[in-house]
Amino acid sequence: MAKHTHYVNTDLDLASDRDLAPIVAAFAPRGVSAINAFRDELSRFRVGFEANSCHGVEATIVALLDAIESLASTERELWNSCSSRVLDVAYDCGSDGPTRFVESISHATLARIARNELSLTITLYRHPAED
Repeated sequence: MAKHTHYVNTDLDLASDRDLAPIVAAFAPRGVSAINAFRDELSRFRVGFEANSCHGVEATIVALLDAIESLASTERELWNSCSSRVLDVAYDCGSDGPTRFVESISHATLARIARNELSLTITLYRHPAED
């Protein structure tokens, strides 16, 4: 297990009253895969996605945004109907936790996130030192 903080991945999490299968199908050729799909306790469709073969937070978010912005009008209408659209950026803080850690996302990417009406979540995982 890593002792120091490092980027893990970025998930794109969607929720909708409508079946999200058309978005799953549209993202697949763009290298964005569904990692989970289920109906929640309110019967909403939920799907989590990850970009394949991306390294680093900015590159991963850009790949996800490229897939979103490539949606055809039918899938884009489904995208717009989602009740939740979240980018969840995950970091592993290791066993020691950070004393200092800096990661940047450019203003251009942040503008694209906002333009696509995405929320941004940061998730930190810490693993206490094993005794």
